[in-house]
Amino acid sequence: MKSHIPSERARELLLQGEGVTLDYKRSTAGVHADDFCAFANATDGGVLLIGVSEGRDVQGGQIGEIIGCPVDDATKLQLTNKAQSCHPPVFIEIHTECAGDLRFLRIEIPPSSTRPHCTPKGAYLSRSGSRNVALFPTDLLSIFLEKEARTFQSRFSDAASSITGKLETTESLIANMQRAIEKRVEDIADQLGWSDFNLDDTGDKIDRVEALLHNSIRRQKDAGSRLRELLKAGSVLDPIRERAREAARIAIEEAIFENESMIRGASTGDKIHLETTGEIAEELNSAELQSIFEQILEETLFRRTERMDDNSGNTNSENSGDTIRS
Repeated sequence: MKSHIPSERARELLLQGEGVTLDYKRSTAGVHADDFCAFANATDGGVLLIGVSEGRDVQGGQIGEIIGCPVDDATKLQLTNKAQSCHPPVFIEIHTECAGDLRFLRIEIPPSSTRPHCTPKGAYLSRSGSRNVALFPTDLLSIFLEKEARTFQSRFSDAASSITGKLETTESLIANMQRAIEKRVEDIADQLGWSDFNLDDTGDKIDRVEALLHNSIRRQKDAGSRLRELLKAGSVLDPIRERAREAARIAIEEAIFENESMIRGASTGDKIHLETTGEIAEELNSAELQSIFEQILEETLFRRTERMDDNSGNTNSENSGDTIRS
């Protein structure tokens, strides 16, 4: 048997009065893409009650008065199309409510994981009080950075759980995410026409944006440090550092081959200064470079000693042969 009273949820909303998370609409004609975008961009989402007008209780507080509206499939499709016209599309849940012979609609709009959303005309909105208000570029950037931070934390957690054998993939992921953040911020700036935006009296917002950017960079550096500690704890070789070590070996071997004085100087106890750049400088400290240099120097001197011994042995054999033959 069909209920002829509103759901408990609808009854609470009718007594609540309009606000940040609730708006009453007399008919579907008063519902626009602006409403869907504003609630989807808001922190807590929101609800539209359609077929409800603004009324007053005995104390003079605002309540919702049910006046009814069409609830057929065509009406629901019209509302769905308005939500889908947002970019990206806004997810909504449409519920039919009853109050005696009257029917009205309750549309739930949860906070979106794909925000920020804009209308077909490119307007970005959110909620303030009981109204839809425009989002400034700094507000949009804050939303974007919070979203990227959540995405980064989620991906880092997944990567850390299967760290063994996957460090290079994780390092690449971090680098790609950093580049993606930089690119997205540039795109947002271009799309919103920041060059035409008047930044007077918005110093506090700029400071907040800069703080978010620094925080995002710090989180990425912290992630790298955590990965290093995970590798040490699991006794897993760091492929990035191993790659830097191999590059250092090759560079030092080439330097020794091209500069004989390095061997003579090192053999007599002279201090050899090693200058590095790029990944080698970032991953290896001076003590590690000195250790690699001394190892290569020892190997080089050992090989030379072996060749000298071999040459000496060959000369003696040839001399002995001459003596025997004579």
